[in-house]
Parts: sequence; structure tokens; C-alpha cells
Amino acid sequence: MKPKPKTVPELRFPGFVGDWITRKLTDVVQSMDSGWSPLCSDQPAAPNEWGILKTTSVVWNGFN
Repeated sequence: MKPKPKTVPELRFPGFVGDWITRKLTDVVQSMDSGWSPLCSDQPAAPNEWGILKTTSVVWNGFN
């Protein structure tokens, strides 16, 4: 029998508590487009900015 995967990470950002929630990408992505990728900084998007997830960072079990 396979062991149950951990649902609480060892390292947490402040303010996050409890178990992880598994969701499908289609449940959290508003739109998915292809084309030219702008030069962007390596930081999370602010609430009023677009986020860029490059296809080269997507792998079978998630993304890097």
C-alpha cells in the first residue's frame, strides 16, 4: 500500500496554516494563451498584475 502523501509542507509562508488543497489548474486559471513571452522579473505578480507561467516550467507533476 502506498503511503498517504503529506498535505502540510515543512516550510510555510507566514499566514498559511492547515493542509494543502489539491485543485485542477483549470479551476484557478482565468485564461491560457500562447504567443510572445515578455521579459519579466522573477517575482510573483502583484494583485493588479498579470502572472506569467512559461511553458518551459511546466512538468508532469506540477511546475518549477
